[in-house]
Amino acid sequence: MMVVNASIRKKRRMKKCHTIAITMRLFLESQQPSNTSKSSNYLSRYSSTESGSYECESEDDMDLFDKPLQPISTLDSRHDLAMIGGSIAAYSQKMFLELQLSNRSTNNSRDWPTFQDKSKGRAQHEPTDIIDESPIPTQQRFACPFYYRDRQKHLQCLTRADLLNIKDVKQHLWYTHRLQPYCPTCGESFATTAKSDAHIRSRSCDPQNIPRPEGISLPQMQELARRAEVWMSEDLQWLSLWEIVFPGAELPDITYPSRTVEFIVCQFRDYWSTRGNGETIIYEFLRERGFHEENLRDEKHTLEALQALILNQSIDHLVEAFTNVGDNTISAKVEEVLASLQCS
Repeated sequence: MMVVNASIRKKRRMKKCHTIAITMRLFLESQQPSNTSKSSNYLSRYSSTESGSYECESEDDMDLFDKPLQPISTLDSRHDLAMIGGSIAAYSQKMFLELQLSNRSTNNSRDWPTFQDKSKGRAQHEPTDIIDESPIPTQQRFACPFYYRDRQKHLQCLTRADLLNIKDVKQHLWYTHRLQPYCPTCGESFATTAKSDAHIRSRSCDPQNIPRPEGISLPQMQELARRAEVWMSEDLQWLSLWEIVFPGAELPDITYPSRTVEFIVCQFRDYWSTRGNGETIIYEFLRERGFHEENLRDEKHTLEALQALILNQSIDHLVEAFTNVGDNTISAKVEEVLASLQCS
């Protein structure tokens, strides 16, 4: 019965993704005159009227790109707590994975099926089924389009970016994947536009047959700033971002997380943030070793930096452990990782 239900859910999801893809194509094509490019037409959705005024001119997300990102607290590597960061990260992962295994036991030892890459032609478990069975509340998340296109090259978009809504995706694209000023002749990139312009004017370089550097250009940023139509779902909005970032590219399957490692990372982020688990785990670890937590509570910056350090170290280790699950079930892999953590 469960296999049948999973099959029905899979067919419904595939039908939904297909419908969204077709709708997205039709929407963009309806916005595109025969002699105008897709991107310029997308920008012209709020073009000037005959009276010379602009419709919805202020209704955009340009403020996302104007305000600076909050700096991430860092802990000096020579700090006493940084020295034991690896041990706290291992402790955090053990707590997380033991919770996952305990949930299997309370559900009559029902195991996670194998969850592998579709592109390799092997079976893949439906991520929604896994999430529904998880003991940890799971928030919806979105993938970075660059990560979705090349997971290995842009792995840090999985390990360092936590994209909970479309605005997060937009801001991430601009601050992480912004196209640096570059010379179209030789392809050299520069830190500032002024340096790039000076280099180009000097005409001192030789032509190089290299592709355009990867990144979000200013015109693309202006397209990203446009707010979606009110009828567009978040999935459809994400696909519209894909069209802006990779115009003309085939629309991808929007299921996310869609791989074991992505599911594990998303689950650990939720576990870490739910009811202050991250802070609680740190205090428990330090208390067991005779550290007075009051000392840490008085140092807000130190606590924030330590939490960021432990979160990043834990995710890095989980990604390394679960990237290639092989033919094991997830539970078997969890037990294997737990055993390795016990020995560390």
